[in-house]
Amino acid sequence: MRSVFKLAYKNKYIKENLMLLVENHKTDKAKIRPLSMDEVRLFMDNVNPFYRPFFTVAFFTGMRGGEMSALKWSNVHLDTKKIEIVETRVYGEEGRPKTEGSFRTIDMVPMVHSALQEQALRTRLKSKYVFLNCDDEPIDV
Repeated sequence: MRSVFKLAYKNKYIKENLMLLVENHKTDKAKIRPLSMDEVRLFMDNVNPFYRPFFTVAFFTGMRGGEMSALKWSNVHLDTKKIEIVETRVYGEEGRPKTEGSFRTIDMVPMVHSALQEQALRTRLKSKYVFLNCDDEPIDV
């Protein structure tokens, strides 16, 4: 809201930026409680096998959903066991990550490497995207 009012004031749509009178309320930062390994195993044992490589990569790389949906084979290096994060997809639109810190290279742990090798057999010849849904369309999270 602050940005909207600031822009409206700057462009002279309003005479006064009322948001300057509004105090920010302090909020407690949410506690992150990652899944335990037992919870991850339980999830993986019950997820549709088609999506296991997707969730293996998600759980063990920390990649965001938009990064995974935009991930292309050109940024996955099975030989050096590296994943380059250079794109993301938000609301169906692909683009650069939001911050410079979001550009990064992720080292693959063995289970991620295995999952991506399995995924390569499924999608590498079908699409430039690593993860596809059951209709062979890029996953949109």
